[in-house]
Amino acid sequence: MRCLTTTGRRSVLGRPDNSEAARQVSSSDVAAAEAAVAEAVRLIHEEQPGNALVACDRALALVPDHPQGWLFRGVALHRLGQYQAAYACYECALQKGDRRTSQKSWQEQIRLWLKQVGQVSMTPL
Repeated sequence: MRCLTTTGRRSVLGRPDNSEAARQVSSSDVAAAEAAVAEAVRLIHEEQPGNALVACDRALALVPDHPQGWLFRGVALHRLGQYQAAYACYECALQKGDRRTSQKSWQEQIRLWLKQVGQVSMTPL
């Protein structure tokens, strides 16, 4: 499973691939996505993974390439017992990460974020 597939296919979120639109994200969309991710983290801490998943989906609808949106979507899915979908989202977080940063650095950053919400992966990413 991939984050965004070729044109005409669907993303992990089940929406049409909108890669071109993803490149034209407004600053207000980014701010709203950041707020939705922060809400998702709070909801994960409050043991509300279903609501956290909704918040992450809201963030990713605004900014499809948001790495933390993918990451915490994975955490919410993990908490809901949907492990394969969770690991697909973790992979998306790695793919959507800062291209200037090495893959290893992103893996370390994801582990740090996961530790912050008490979701430490038992297997290497």
